[in-house]
Amino acid sequence: MVVGSFYAWIGIMPLLYTDRASQKVIGMIGAITGVLGTVVGIPYSWLADRMKRYMSIMLIVTIILSFVAALYLVIMTMGWIDTSPFCFTIGGLWASVLILGTLIFAVQPIAMEIAAETAFPVSEGTSNYILMWFTMVVNVIFFSSLNLVSDQKVSLYMLLGFIGAALPLLYFTIPHSTPRLELDENNAST
Repeated sequence: MVVGSFYAWIGIMPLLYTDRASQKVIGMIGAITGVLGTVVGIPYSWLADRMKRYMSIMLIVTIILSFVAALYLVIMTMGWIDTSPFCFTIGGLWASVLILGTLIFAVQPIAMEIAAETAFPVSEGTSNYILMWFTMVVNVIFFSSLNLVSDQKVSLYMLLGFIGAALPLLYFTIPHSTPRLELDENNAST
């Protein structure tokens, strides 16, 4: 849900901020977000792989942080709080989108690893295929909802809503111990 809604939102981000920044600046924010997210996501997933017992906690904490970044982005864009750190600036847009995007890019490999461990003995390819299929379904829901509502700023609320809805779902559905993890630990101890 988190990744699918972010991918859909980042695709329409230039439409949201054309009155506040140029297409070139908005495009640069999106491009650097992708590169930075990939660069940070690789060591983050490596660290998560080493801390197998705490991988679900890392995933939930990362999504909580991305929710905070998305909330800041919504507050800043909508102008709800008229105080210095919450007023819209291009620097604030850069910072919030880069932090949000980097966190969500870092979530992907951890989510795929947890899906593979949870679905064991089903192959990793099958579990990751289903996860990516669900990401695309969220994309379709996101874009279909925008066709029903003419205000593009609703996409910010939807992004925040999808991230917020993912938190309780993950908390209550991620198992803390998986058969694959127990098998790996038993093989390591022998």
